[in-house]
Amino acid sequence: MKEARSQKPEAGSLRRGFNSSGYWLLASGVLLLCGYIVGCGEDTQPSSCVKQLRGALASAEIQTPQDWPSFRGDPQLSGVVTGKLPEKLEQLWKADLKGGIESTAAIVGDRVYVGTRKDRLVALKLDNGEPVWEFKTKDSVTAAPCVVGGRVFIGDESGMFYAIDAEKGTELWQFEAKDKILASAVVVGDSVLVGSYDRSLHCLDVASGEEKWRFLADAQVHGSPSVAVLEDGMVAVIAGCDRRVRAVDIKTGKERSDASADDACSASPAVRGGNAYVGNLKGDFLSINLKTGEHNWKADGEEMETGSISASAAVTEDAVFVGTQDNKMIRFDRKTGNIDWTFTARGSIESSAVVVDGRVYFGASDGAVYAVDAAKGEQVWKFVVGGSVKASPAVGQGRLVIGTSQGALYCFGK
Repeated sequence: MKEARSQKPEAGSLRRGFNSSGYWLLASGVLLLCGYIVGCGEDTQPSSCVKQLRGALASAEIQTPQDWPSFRGDPQLSGVVTGKLPEKLEQLWKADLKGGIESTAAIVGDRVYVGTRKDRLVALKLDNGEPVWEFKTKDSVTAAPCVVGGRVFIGDESGMFYAIDAEKGTELWQFEAKDKILASAVVVGDSVLVGSYDRSLHCLDVASGEEKWRFLADAQVHGSPSVAVLEDGMVAVIAGCDRRVRAVDIKTGKERSDASADDACSASPAVRGGNAYVGNLKGDFLSINLKTGEHNWKADGEEMETGSISASAAVTEDAVFVGTQDNKMIRFDRKTGNIDWTFTARGSIESSAVVVDGRVYFGASDGAVYAVDAAKGEQVWKFVVGGSVKASPAVGQGRLVIGTSQGALYCFGK
């Protein structure tokens, strides 16, 4: 294993501090002591790992299963929802926001939070789409907001990272990275993790915004970190422009494992059972053992004749679902990497899929939102929203929310 590279904070990086206490572990189905959680082993938790999780959750404020508080729904970036959606979705409302939407929305309680390319973070009522507040950022927001403990964490393309009061829309603190932030944040305990084009994964204190440590990669960190629990502790998993998939110890900022991704990655890695799942810009898709850094399997993009993969995968117990830029949604067998089916949309798929009750939901550049049967790969629902859809669906409280490049935010339900 390569020598770990972590750096101490530099003076002047913290703009403002807000002293508070009582921050909690984000656990909307993540780090749950059952089911498909990120594992120490393949799909089971040794007693030592379970003790870690119980300790971490002892004082945790658990998000309800109905919420979608962060990118991909949980810190594993699983893209899997345990609840249900109506079989026949209907448009409930449409909000026209200024600036295109590539940001995946967050749904917590009766609020929806989403960023726009017009330098704003917006909060709306889930029931009717009416605006509650808007927060002016320094630059465009393409990252998904992370909503934990009454705070919204979000970065923008200027490199500014904000903590915002979720109820009032007022700034609590801000931290300035040295380059743009396209990655969404993840909260673990009293730490918030976010990647930046300054080649760093930053670990900040949730209460004050002070930098605890910084891990320096070999190139830009484009995607969001995911969280895995290994036998000897929690790690943040990043994939980026340096063609590597790295597991970084959350406590120390030291590298634990380092695997080749064979090409640059703009997708964020999903984790399950101690493994990471991610595609690269060459069109390959990989399953990587986070303990050893070895490939479990690799689906070769040239052999599959697929385009670049910039969407993040949804990972269930049996399958992995990922979209490609040549219009394909592919289901892989999670254990073997064999292709179970391929569905072809009418536009490129950069929207990361979400699996809900046996269906796979995603958007495409043809201006449509699709639902495909997860077992058969057959289309079961489609809604034309107009404008390219790069944002991923957010599914919470029995609703599906998704934005378009033309700045329209749609809410579906019944």
